Amino acid sequence: MNRYTALAGLGIVAAASAAHADPTGGADDTALAATSAQPAITIPVVADGDRVFWKNDLRFTSGDGQTTYRIGGRIHYDGSWIGQDDAIQAAGFNEDDSWRFRRARLYVKGQLYGNIGFNAQYDFAGTDVADFTDVYMTIDNFLVGELRVGQMKEPFSLEWQTSSNDITFLERSLAYNLSPMRSVGFMLSDWNEENALGWAAGIFGSMPDTSVGDANVGRDGYAGTGRVTWAPTYDPDNDQIVHVGASVSIRGAGQVDFGGISYEISGFGGGAGAAIPLEDSTHLGVEAAGVFGPFSVQAEFNSATQNGTGSVDPDATGFYLQGSYFLTGESRPYTHGHFGRVTPESNWRGFGEDGTGAWELAARYSMLDVDNVAEASGLSAGVNWYLNPNARIMLNYVMQSIDDSNGGGGLDADADAISARFQVTF
Repeated sequence: MNRYTALAGLGIVAAASAAHADPTGGADDTALAATSAQPAITIPVVADGDRVFWKNDLRFTSGDGQTTYRIGGRIHYDGSWIGQDDAIQAAGFNEDDSWRFRRARLYVKGQLYGNIGFNAQYDFAGTDVADFTDVYMTIDNFLVGELRVGQMKEPFSLEWQTSSNDITFLERSLAYNLSPMRSVGFMLSDWNEENALGWAAGIFGSMPDTSVGDANVGRDGYAGTGRVTWAPTYDPDNDQIVHVGASVSIRGAGQVDFGGISYEISGFGGGAGAAIPLEDSTHLGVEAAGVFGPFSVQAEFNSATQNGTGSVDPDATGFYLQGSYFLTGESRPYTHGHFGRVTPESNWRGFGEDGTGAWELAARYSMLDVDNVAEASGLSAGVNWYLNPNARIMLNYVMQSIDDSNGGGGLDADADAISARFQVTF
């Protein structure tokens, strides 16, 4: 669907709404004459008991609570000032200082009749046409949990399950390259609030949305992916959380080719290593995190055992360790096995006015090592300013090092950048 089609669709919806809003509207003059003597009938926009309200997005809830709609979106506007070694530029990964829309998404989601859910989200950034991100339906209380059918995130990794609206840095870590991305498939999941225990497992097909390490997508092949999480310490009222989890993904023949190591600095990427066709691969991940008042720590280790079609089997490992601290006393919220939206204790209302918003300092080290291909490491430091629950300004300093000497490319170089993001969700 291109932008013009989307706008035309909105126009049709608006016209239909206008027709229903006027009980005497229409093109039938006979019908108008027949009803002109009748008293005017006011059709309420919201029926008795129904609610339309704002809670970080626009929401509608029916009086019986069985039907809900949510409409919203996000804008991430990123800029970077990038410095790269001559070797990286000679390899063709030169990036100029630039500003761009990293994400510009709209969504509608909701629930019908209490147990049927839906989510449709489109991203308008980066291309001339809107692109699906999440598009799926859900059925609650299906056997042992919720059934989800469509295109969705595969259940792998704490960092991947946390929304880009809520991650601590502009970019996810280098270890993220080993995580499966969004795929079309079927997934069952459940969350037990009392025991703070969650799980998800699914079967997925081709991968229309992939990590920057994947060279080919949308080919034949299937994958089975699952994740289990537990919070042995779960006291969100007092901002005390200890989280552990594990993930596995077994990917069949023809799923993807491995495209070597890649790095991203505010979405501007480069990499090393040639694409290697794979017969199959097994991805494993373990994760841990803790929230102790304003301080949080998070770490993951991912591995991929990959069987190439030729003589090279590019097994890979990656990890990251990060921490953050809120100078203004807030805490990272946690639910359903991932982190969520930060709500400042006081919203920023302007210079000279009451309210500071929330201020967060963060640091991270990450690495990725691919046997016989390349290795990379990165160090990030950041400052995040949450003006309110729906607006955030981020500033990161990133140093990346990449070595392709094992892969035959001879690339051994560094890159660094100062990156910023202006973010609003609605």
